Amino acid sequence: MLISTLITVCTLFPLSFTTDVVEIRKVVSKIQEINPKIEEDTALEIVRGVGAGSCEFGIEEALLLAVIHTESTFKPHVVGDGGKSWGLTQINYPVWKAFPESLKRSTDIGIQVVAGAYALNFWWNWAKNNSRRSKKGLYWINHYNSGVSWKAGKPWAAKVKRRYKMWKRLMSEDIVAEKKGDEEGTSG
Repeated sequence: MLISTLITVCTLFPLSFTTDVVEIRKVVSKIQEINPKIEEDTALEIVRGVGAGSCEFGIEEALLLAVIHTESTFKPHVVGDGGKSWGLTQINYPVWKAFPESLKRSTDIGIQVVAGAYALNFWWNWAKNNSRRSKKGLYWINHYNSGVSWKAGKPWAAKVKRRYKMWKRLMSEDIVAEKKGDEEGTSG
């Protein structure tokens, strides 16, 4: 109940792209380009979940998309780690004993994404308080994949960082074009 309320509230009062129709179309198209088997409705649900997770836990939308891209290639029902990890964000649920039972194997796309945002927020805060190296750039993202040992997640984190830059670039194209148009409009 709390998660569905959260998704509703954050969808109504989002941080950024969740209200921009052009941005949503662009992100949905990119998700479908990356994984052509993903239907438009599913891609839209993922985008809504990303907006909600970003809103609630302060995780950049581009970073959350990069994690989902890396972990599951946007497949909501993928199972990994010998059945221990589940869904879009592939959280290794035996590690997350604090999660309510309803989150552990949820097929709800919004819940999967919000749970991933929760985990990212958890590791960001952990790294901020426990690791000098993890505070720099996106080093802390290693912990999402490998727990306390940041080194084990380095290859995975490198993929996430590359994809983060790609998503960030995709999501900022309209902003750059809009600013350029504004500058041209005011200079005349």
